[in-house]
Amino acid sequence: DLVLDPFRPSINRQSAACYLASFVSRSTSVCAGTACEAVSAILRFTEAYMDTYHTAALARNARRGAGMEFGTGNQTSKVAVHSLFYTVCQAAFYIMCFRGRDCIEYHKKAVEYHADLDHDNEDDDHIDLYPDPILIDISLKRWTRLVSHHLN
Repeated sequence: DLVLDPFRPSINRQSAACYLASFVSRSTSVCAGTACEAVSAILRFTEAYMDTYHTAALARNARRGAGMEFGTGNQTSKVAVHSLFYTVCQAAFYIMCFRGRDCIEYHKKAVEYHADLDHDNEDDDHIDLYPDPILIDISLKRWTRLVSHHLN
């Protein structure tokens, strides 16, 4: 929650993102499902941020609103304004570097499990909600979108 809280100072949010990434990546007590949920929350933030600043003009306006020089293309000002976004992206990369295989395996097992449940309940007139495979699938799609966006 600290990373996502817009009322907290950016430096605190960045520190929380770094701590979260380190803990989720390295702790032996964090299961794959929890790692997937952490990545999903982080990627929801990055996706919302990219939607907010989806053009170069909007990103420049963010610098102007922060009282930074406009129009110079100064890399320092870009990093200063968007540093939380960069830190959160790095947190997602860090977790996926160390826990990516675990997350993909978890996703595959969850999809298989819930497909079997759906098959067993084909005659039911209601829809059961199974958040795990949906959450993981969304996380993997967001991860792919984020990586492909920044690597191209």
